[in-house]
Amino acid sequence: MEVFAFFADYEGQGGRIAELLARIPVAMVPDRVVLAWEAGGLLSPGWSPQKTLTRTWLNVVAHQVAVAWTAYQLSDGDPVLTEAALVHDAYKRREWEADERAKQEGVERGEANRQAEVDSGSFLTNLGFDPEVVTVAQTTSDLGLDRIVSGDADLRAKLMHYADDCVSGDQIVGYKQRFDDLLPQFQPGGRYEWANDAFQKKYGMTHRETFDSVVLPLETELAERLHYKGDPSTLYTLAL
Repeated sequence: MEVFAFFADYEGQGGRIAELLARIPVAMVPDRVVLAWEAGGLLSPGWSPQKTLTRTWLNVVAHQVAVAWTAYQLSDGDPVLTEAALVHDAYKRREWEADERAKQEGVERGEANRQAEVDSGSFLTNLGFDPEVVTVAQTTSDLGLDRIVSGDADLRAKLMHYADDCVSGDQIVGYKQRFDDLLPQFQPGGRYEWANDAFQKKYGMTHRETFDSVVLPLETELAERLHYKGDPSTLYTLAL
């Protein structure tokens, strides 16, 4: 990445982060949120082994803030849920690094990914986040899916999972569009190419089929519990 493009990305992502954060009450964005972003490496450059700039990680920060705004709107301003959403991917860079090591070492990538999700809880706890915030923050991705399937997820946790499912990058687009955007990542050579085999072994379905079987009924449940009168597939529009 050229230096100009690198800083242009910082400028663009930074503007989007500021725009979204301005919608959330200041009291719901404590300093420890930024501490988590920094400790997770999201505010620092990415470097190649040859010491060249490769990327910024601010897109992950922007995603978290967009999810937090979605969660804030859907929950009528629940502070625990909002804070959890702001840091639910604070460990994402470390997760990516663990995945890279797994590829190099021939380790089963699904297990490496699952361990990184577990480690994210210890990461947030060690930074001083309330246990309830940590628990809710971990109700995304595969761990969150398991909690919902097992019945071990309350309304707050379900809203956390759904809000994350509805945000593609930093754009609030709804569940279907978000997962359509992700599909190329599950193809050969994609970041999550290992996932379909892992999900077939565990659930007997592909990653997308598994999430559809859980999230679509969840969307209907949430629409009913929030007394939303429109089509459940448009519930996310409450955050637009």
